[in-house]
Amino acid sequence: MNDLFTRVHGAFRQRPAEFLKIELETCSRSVTLASMMYQAGNRNSAERTIADAEQGYATVLRFLSDPQYSKSLTIKATQEFTAKMKGLRKALDAVQRLRTSQLQTIKEAKGIRMEKQWKTTTARDSGIALKEISEPQNQHEVATLAYKFWQARGCPDGTPEEDWFRAEQEIATSKNMLQKEMIQKATA
Repeated sequence: MNDLFTRVHGAFRQRPAEFLKIELETCSRSVTLASMMYQAGNRNSAERTIADAEQGYATVLRFLSDPQYSKSLTIKATQEFTAKMKGLRKALDAVQRLRTSQLQTIKEAKGIRMEKQWKTTTARDSGIALKEISEPQNQHEVATLAYKFWQARGCPDGTPEEDWFRAEQEIATSKNMLQKEMIQKATA
């Protein structure tokens, strides 16, 4: 970062207003490009591009904040750059929100996929039909049992899914056993 600052410092000394204008335009283009990359699903490139934009923003901010460097700018130029910096910050924050929402969507999709996979595997391995696990009339029963499991574990923060899945499996298993007993009694 210091090498970059040294090079930028040399360019800034010669024509400060022109340098700042070009740097802000470059940052704005990077933000736009990163936004398009996120929307296209190219997350890695988008994150590198947004990091470059953030670095450029920090460099310009450093020059504008230092009276030694900003004294060569007119008041009007300083006001214009300050307004552009505010707009750039809003754009950077908007891309970060886009990134955050996309990451949340990815996590939710992975979580749903993993939950379905876990339930299917559990149901298959224990011989329980999947529909038995998720019947709406069982939800209160599952919630009550999951709460008891959670209390038995000392009410820890974290993953309530463990207790919920355990309760679902236990209820489904007991219903499956009850059903088998009823079939055996009926055929005996």
